[in-house]
Amino acid sequence: MEEDDPDFAEDETLMEYRNKRIAEMQSYASKTKFGKVFEINKPSWEEHVTRAPKDISCLILLTQSWSTESQCLEMIWNAMAMKYPTSKFMKATATQVIENYQDGDVPGILFYKDGELTSKLIPAGGIMGGKHMTPTTVEFVLAL
Repeated sequence: MEEDDPDFAEDETLMEYRNKRIAEMQSYASKTKFGKVFEINKPSWEEHVTRAPKDISCLILLTQSWSTESQCLEMIWNAMAMKYPTSKFMKATATQVIENYQDGDVPGILFYKDGELTSKLIPAGGIMGGKHMTPTTVEFVLAL
């Protein structure tokens, strides 16, 4: 019955849109998925950052256990990793991966792509709302 009704006939525009959407879905499905925060240190830096798959955005959160802002951002970082599984979210104790890292610069965020540093937010706490940061503010700042 559907074949007899012209309203159900698939026109060329609809087929083109359908094929484009299927291609987009296949592309997304083929991308590497992470969905969690990887805790790294200096020895594992090369494996997780330098040799990350091509075209993968790597976001590294530099923290210190005593920092309230670091603790707030760590909780949000976990949620962001699940929400954006095609980006690789990592965290590290700042002084364990960068020599002479200043205490006043935590939390900090480094952005890498193809093994190269592309941007950084150091210190990141204040711009994200300090102790009052929310997932919404963090997402807004990272989207800039």
